[in-house]
Amino acid sequence: TRCPDRRTADRLDIADTMYRYAEAMDHIGAHPVPRGAPDPALAHAVEILRTCLSDTAILRLYFRGAGDEPVQAGPGGPEAFAPFVREYFTAYGYTNTYHLVGNVRIAFTGADTADVRSYINSTHWLADGRFLLAPIEYEDTVVRSADGLWRISSREIVVWRWWVTEGYAPVPTDPTLARPSAVPR
Repeated sequence: TRCPDRRTADRLDIADTMYRYAEAMDHIGAHPVPRGAPDPALAHAVEILRTCLSDTAILRLYFRGAGDEPVQAGPGGPEAFAPFVREYFTAYGYTNTYHLVGNVRIAFTGADTADVRSYINSTHWLADGRFLLAPIEYEDTVVRSADGLWRISSREIVVWRWWVTEGYAPVPTDPTLARPSAVPR
């Protein structure tokens, strides 16, 4: 199918914004720390978030259901949002996360603005051996910044539902299936 406009590069750049955001979430999720402990992963996640969130980005978290009110995820921008995510992940006992971004749909609203909807399959490992699966929808407004990067200026994070498993096997039960520690490239 032919793309209806000539903004393919912008579409790819906007999709990359969504991927960088997921990378930041998973960097926090893959490096849990006790409350009050030094948190170098948080600083790295903020660096990544600076490339995909505007300085004043407002993010709101919703759980789908009648009458549910959103939770504002920090007062705005990367520096405030990352600690919100760290506290959220810590409160729920996540030891790792995996956010797979798909179905990124972009509607340009101007030369440097667009509305974006994307779906996320998220997996959150819990300290007790279970994991949580949650389909999520992101509804975004993005803007092209002065440096040329597209950044999220507002995001509604809509968690459709979630399931918690009975457990998982963190390593293959057959040692011949394990990936060698040094894989030649």
